[in-house]
Amino acid sequence: MEFSRLFSVFRLPSVRRLLAFALLAELPAGMTGLAIVLRITQAGGTYARGGLISGVSALGVGVSAPLWSRLIDRRGQTVVLIPTGIAVTCAAFLLALLPPNGAVLPLLLAALLMGLVQPPALVSARTLWPKVVRDPVLLETTYSVESAMTELVFILGPLLAVAVTAILGPAQAVVGSGLLAGVGAFGLATSAASRRTHGRQVVERAHGALRSPAVRVLVLTVFAMVVAFAAIDVVTIAAARGRDTTGSSGNGAAGVMIALWGIGSMVGGLTFGARSWPGRRSTKILVFVSGIVVFTAVLVPLSNLVALTVVLFFGGLFYAPLFSCINQAVQRTSMPGASTESFAWIGTGALVGASVGSTIGGFAVTHGGIAPGYAVATGAVVVALGVVFSGRRAVRAGDAIVDAPPAHPVSQPVR
Repeated sequence: MEFSRLFSVFRLPSVRRLLAFALLAELPAGMTGLAIVLRITQAGGTYARGGLISGVSALGVGVSAPLWSRLIDRRGQTVVLIPTGIAVTCAAFLLALLPPNGAVLPLLLAALLMGLVQPPALVSARTLWPKVVRDPVLLETTYSVESAMTELVFILGPLLAVAVTAILGPAQAVVGSGLLAGVGAFGLATSAASRRTHGRQVVERAHGALRSPAVRVLVLTVFAMVVAFAAIDVVTIAAARGRDTTGSSGNGAAGVMIALWGIGSMVGGLTFGARSWPGRRSTKILVFVSGIVVFTAVLVPLSNLVALTVVLFFGGLFYAPLFSCINQAVQRTSMPGASTESFAWIGTGALVGASVGSTIGGFAVTHGGIAPGYAVATGAVVVALGVVFSGRRAVRAGDAIVDAPPAHPVSQPVR
């Protein structure tokens, strides 16, 4: 394997800075939901209540991400990242101040607000890669490295949420996630590559991101996949804690299990990015989703925590390679002038999926148990497989130019 490719990517100073701050701003994706669930359940609330509030926060991000990203395409990154970085920190303080066992409506509104002002940092960094990585081969590797390193969000995020909860309390974990998002957004916005994105004042309505058939297929695929991932998160917490909604003895086990799941994805992503693999990108997406279906289904009959962790790890090997291929397909098939918005719709699919998955996963565990919760996740990935199979012709539009520069290169201003 050509691991020198990986080192070549990390040797680029601009990539290191963009990736570091984007991941810092993205840490709440792996931290906030768990912190909210722990805060609600440790105060005597149910997983259904915790999953609902967590899901509303994710829904807020999903709703606002395309709007913020469209504004970036028109006005540039700085005018969006800095105000949202400040706002998300303030919203986190508000959510942390509300009593976890009080009325549910204020909690839902605060969680929704925190989601609505989440900075679109990772999608902003993603559209900058062709600006700072000119070599087409290294650019493909950069997308794989980014997908792999993004798993740090789901490795460190849960562990950080558990650690801060144990030392300071779950309210402080919620505040911490907002602070990290704000600092990461500010660091990204002040980078040279980000400051050079001035935007285009007028974007033709006909060039909307969802006019691309491939983007629509990929958004639906990601939505269904993340429904499964979010359900697995909630169910795994319940499995580790033995459905003891008031105790905290299983919090550490839950954090470790979710972290090892993310480590599996990171290993898979780095391995995938270390060399060129034969075959169509659309076929690889189909193969990776099929592998995830198999490993998710295996979770349903299991109850032993070690066995669950092993299956999560090996299933995770497919995740980062899948999202690397999806991101490259989006880059190749997005409409002119809508690159940031296209990536944002992928993020919206993920975050709406997280909202749905955490909610139905919480209800499945509360009213059925661990096996029904994992069954919900299995059903979701089967739906994703159906979407990929039925839409594979649209996704193949990017295969024909796999070795060519992007048709609508985001390395040039498309504003």
